[in-house]
Amino acid sequence: MVAICNAKRGFMHKKLSGLIVGATLAMMTCGHATVAHAVTITFDEFGPAPSDFSQTGPLRNEFANFGVRFQGPDASSGGAVLNQSGGFGVNARSGTNFLAFNRTSTLNTGGFATDPETILFDNALSSVSIFAAGGDSVDMFTLSAFDINNVLLGTSTTTSQQFSQLSFTAAMNNIRRVTLQQTGNNLFVYDDLEFTLAPVAPVPEPGTMILMGLGLAGLIGAGRRKRKDKADKAQEATEAV
Repeated sequence: MVAICNAKRGFMHKKLSGLIVGATLAMMTCGHATVAHAVTITFDEFGPAPSDFSQTGPLRNEFANFGVRFQGPDASSGGAVLNQSGGFGVNARSGTNFLAFNRTSTLNTGGFATDPETILFDNALSSVSIFAAGGDSVDMFTLSAFDINNVLLGTSTTTSQQFSQLSFTAAMNNIRRVTLQQTGNNLFVYDDLEFTLAPVAPVPEPGTMILMGLGLAGLIGAGRRKRKDKADKAQEATEAV
């Protein structure tokens, strides 16, 4: 009878151990996690754009589904998505549209197509990049990256007439916004914004946590019973003597 009980307890101990292993694997695979992956915005996502600033307004929340929002220096000003046929001295890197600026051009909002341009991200990033071109002239471009508290993380600078990449990678995976600033001619463009979402540790499902808790409680109970069995056997042996 004792042997049968010990066998059952051994079986239960193995079963509980398996339960904990299964719960641990579930925590690793079934938790909510954001996997690091790159997102690219080519500014061609919504089809052909107009070729003149007067026909459109500043870029704002059009890419909100990508977790990205744009801001100009004021409510009615900023960069606009235009077609390369508008005479910018350079073609788009991909497709036919880009984010264009001309400080002397008026938008349909009454504002101007001028910088600095701010790009806001809904989630933390590990890296961000964008291509800049002066078109008709050699201009200097600067990308500045900030965290959620508006602390400057670092900058990237390039000087170019044709497209040249600005890029920044954060060691702490904490980029939340960038600003784009150009020095030079009034007319310039950006294209192919790319960013990588920072990975987020998985959060265990409530059911998985309960399952693991039950398994741990069972193992603790099994350990206590095992120690009690050993104590009982020792006492029986002493009494037999």
